[in-house]
Amino acid sequence: MKLTPPTPEEYAPYYGAYVGPATARGDVLAALPKQIDELNAALGKLTDEQARFKFGPAEWSIKEVVGHMNDVERIFSYRLLCISRNDKTPLPGFEQTIMCVKPASTNIRSVSCLQSLNTCAAQTFSPSKT
Repeated sequence: MKLTPPTPEEYAPYYGAYVGPATARGDVLAALPKQIDELNAALGKLTDEQARFKFGPAEWSIKEVVGHMNDVERIFSYRLLCISRNDKTPLPGFEQTIMCVKPASTNIRSVSCLQSLNTCAAQTFSPSKT
């Protein structure tokens, strides 16, 4: 199954920064699992100290970014489930700044944070293979 890229009328302008690069990868369904492999290759060998490094107090560490990706993966996975089941219930939004005040990843090891993303993403992608 190949997805047709959405038109700008099908998503909020904010998401254009995400839709454009995703569309440029070609087959999005094939690209999604590959992104996890790319993340593992890029981040899997970082020490916890490296993953926690910040350039400044207002900046995010790599670990916080991965933690945010975990949160967002779960939110969009739920949305995908609702859409795939033709659920007409309005989908809730989320305020990312609230979720980033104290990310869930703060007190866990970086490797665990990446493993959590791997697990969540694998669960998200599995329905697309059937």
